[in-house]
Amino acid sequence: RMLDQIGIDQPQWRELTDASSAKQFCDEVKYPCLVRPSYVLSGAMMSVIYSEEDMDNYLENVIISNDYPVVISKFIDEGKEIEVDAVAENGKVVILTISEHIENAGVHSGDATLVLPAQDLNENTINRIRDLTFKIGCGLNINGPFNMQLIAKDDKLKVIECNLRVSRSFPFASKTLDINMINIATNIICKDIIELNTDDKLNVLNNLPKKLNYDRVGVKVAQFSFHRLEKADINLGVEMSSTGEVAGFGANRNIAYLKALGSTGFKIPKIADTNVFVVIDKMKHKKEFEASFIFMNQMGWNIYYLDIDSQYYIDMKNSYKLNFEEAYEKIKNKGFDLIINIYDECDIQNDALELNGATQTDMFKYILFQFKIRRLSLDFHIPIMINIKTSKLLVESIYYCYQKGTTLDTFYDKRESNNNNNN
Repeated sequence: RMLDQIGIDQPQWRELTDASSAKQFCDEVKYPCLVRPSYVLSGAMMSVIYSEEDMDNYLENVIISNDYPVVISKFIDEGKEIEVDAVAENGKVVILTISEHIENAGVHSGDATLVLPAQDLNENTINRIRDLTFKIGCGLNINGPFNMQLIAKDDKLKVIECNLRVSRSFPFASKTLDINMINIATNIICKDIIELNTDDKLNVLNNLPKKLNYDRVGVKVAQFSFHRLEKADINLGVEMSSTGEVAGFGANRNIAYLKALGSTGFKIPKIADTNVFVVIDKMKHKKEFEASFIFMNQMGWNIYYLDIDSQYYIDMKNSYKLNFEEAYEKIKNKGFDLIINIYDECDIQNDALELNGATQTDMFKYILFQFKIRRLSLDFHIPIMINIKTSKLLVESIYYCYQKGTTLDTFYDKRESNNNNNN
C-alpha cells in the first residue's frame, strides 16, 4: 500500500482467505500466478501456478482460512530479477549496491547466480532503481540495513520484496566492494543503544565514497547437494534448494563466474576436445542458444543431440545424433564432458513440449528420458546445466578464455578500474 502511495509499481497481488476467491483472483490477473502462504521461509510452499488445474492441485495441499491466508501475486514470466542491498540512516540511504540475477525471475535468490555490479542494466535503469530505493528508504524511515528485490521487463520496474534486514547478498556486496557495509549498518543501529566513540561513528559515515567505483566483478554461485539424495531430480524454482554459496572475483563477469562455479566442485569443461550433449526443449531456447553453438563450433567441441531432434542439428558442424539408449550408455561410460538440458517445468506439466509429430507416448518417454539423463549425470559425476541463461554464460566464459588464449587460474584476481561499473 505504501508503494502505491509513493508511486512505485508492483505486481498485482491480494491476500486471500478462501479457495474460491483465490481462484477468482487468478482468473482476473491471468495465469501464471505466484502463490505463497502468508509467512514463508526460503520459499517453502511457494509455487508458480500456470493453470486452474495447477491451482486445484495446490489448494489440496494447503489450508486457507482467516488464520492461514495465502498471498497471490501476478507472476512476471521471463522477467529479469534485480537485488538492492542498502543501508539507511533515519530514512536517508547512505550506501547501496545493485546486482542482477543471471537466471530469469522464478529462481529463488538463494539458488540464483548473482553478479555485482550489474552488467546488463543501462544507466537510465540504474538511476531509476536508485531513485525508488531512496523513496522506499524514506517512506519506511529505515535506520539500518535493508534488501530489495525487483523485476525488470519491457522497460518497467516492479518491486517484489523489501526486507528490513541483512540479506545473504549483503556480505557478498561488502566483499566485492571492499567496504564493510555491516560495520556501517551496526554503527547506525547502535548509536543510541551503546556508547560509541562519536569520532569513530562520524569517521565511518563521513568517509563513505559519494560514488562506488568497482575495480572487480563479483559473481555468487549456489552450491547444491542433489547428488546426495537418491533419485532426486535437479530442479530450480521459487523454493530454495541450495545448501551453500561461493563467490568468485575477477576482472570481468566471465573470469569471476568460472572461478565461482569451479569452486563449487563443478568441473569446468576443457576449452578444446570437449564432448557436450545438448537437449533443449523449446525452439525459442534453441534460438537463444545459437551464439553458444557458434562458440562451441569455433572451439572445436563435439555436439551430441537426440535423433528425434535431428532437424535442428543436422547441418551443424561436429554434431552427432544419438538415440535414448546410446545416450544412456555414453553417460555411464563418461563419454560427455558436459550435459546441457534446458527444459520447462510448465511445459512438462501442461503437455506443451515442442516435438514434431510426437504422440502422447512419445512425450512421456521424452520427459522420462530427460529425468534419467539428469539423474545419471549426478550419479556418474558429469557436469550438467539446466538453465538457459547460465548455460549461455558458461559457454561464453569458456569461449572468452579460448579467445584470450589463456587457461583458468583460480588464484588470478586482476583488478582494473572501470568507471562504467558504478552503482
